[in-house]
Amino acid sequence: MFKLTTSRLLRVLVLLAVTTAVHAQSRRGLIRLTRIGPTVEVENATGDEIVRQVYLPSQNGERITEDNIVITTGDNSRVILVFSNGATINVAEDSKLDIKAFRQDPFAGEYSIASATEEPPARSRTEIYLERGELVGNVKSLRDDSTFTVATPAGSAGIRGTTFRVVFRPTGTGQAFFSVTTLEGDVGVTTGTGETDVPVGVLDQQEIELIIEVDDETGEVTVITPTEELVVETASPETMAEITTAVQQSVEEVLEIVLTADADQTEAPEETEEPSEQEQPVEDEEDEEEDETEEEPDQDEATEETDETTEETAPEEGDAGEESTAGEESTSNDFNENGDSGEEPTPENRPEEPTQTPSPIDTDETTPGAGG
Repeated sequence: MFKLTTSRLLRVLVLLAVTTAVHAQSRRGLIRLTRIGPTVEVENATGDEIVRQVYLPSQNGERITEDNIVITTGDNSRVILVFSNGATINVAEDSKLDIKAFRQDPFAGEYSIASATEEPPARSRTEIYLERGELVGNVKSLRDDSTFTVATPAGSAGIRGTTFRVVFRPTGTGQAFFSVTTLEGDVGVTTGTGETDVPVGVLDQQEIELIIEVDDETGEVTVITPTEELVVETASPETMAEITTAVQQSVEEVLEIVLTADADQTEAPEETEEPSEQEQPVEDEEDEEEDETEEEPDQDEATEETDETTEETAPEEGDAGEESTAGEESTSNDFNENGDSGEEPTPENRPEEPTQTPSPIDTDETTPGAGG
């Protein structure tokens, strides 16, 4: 019994530990929509239905989460996304940005984006996908265990704490323009072919451009520029000026924003099944066997005894008094051939106790009678 109790206790402790770890980063971070103009659409797939919400400038400060697609259409239709890890993404016109994932550990207290140089004291994971268009991002210096990735059909950029621009624009003539520019910091660029084992570093005021082929029918993207010809060059003054303007817009939007856990994080964890799925691999196999052989029979035997009692009692009652209604059919079908032997376990001195428990009890009570 002590071994069983210890096993059960260990399993509970493991479950609590796994649950705590999962819950720590199972919260969805919130993203504020700011500087909306003139209109911005957000798509959210709910089952087979796509829910489309149109946001207007008057709705500045509205919050969305991961699994949403932000679409800007028309002239000057821009939006700035303010993430609860302190990052800002300025999405240009005619762009489509899919927020694949944005998770963040709980954090306490307040966090001022304008004055901070590092993300809040909480691990985060951000994955966004620029299907088309242009964005300028400013990501605070990340913790060692945090990640921020911007992907496109042509390649992806790993961000560590950087001001950068990513552009992916199909021309409609079978080609697309892809570039990554760094205003300050360091961005690691990997091509969509997966041939660059080590990301190409794009440092301060540098830029990398790729020539892309796009199948207009299937949308399939092919990187034409060979890996060995990937060249990082100094960005032009015009490019630097454009990025600086976009960054300044983002800075203006966050001057008054102070993040708090209550206002900028979801309260309840999203995944509730992960702990039970992760519990099994960490359990000791011997403990599992012990639990199956020692713990489960305690419950199953009680059920089996009850079932056996019901089954054994049913034929006795049917043969002795034929007063039972439940299970009458099965009694006649299964026990008619043994009708004579079925009367033996039910003594004549107990006709008024048809619901009494099984034959071992009858034996105990007939023994004193025999002795008398």
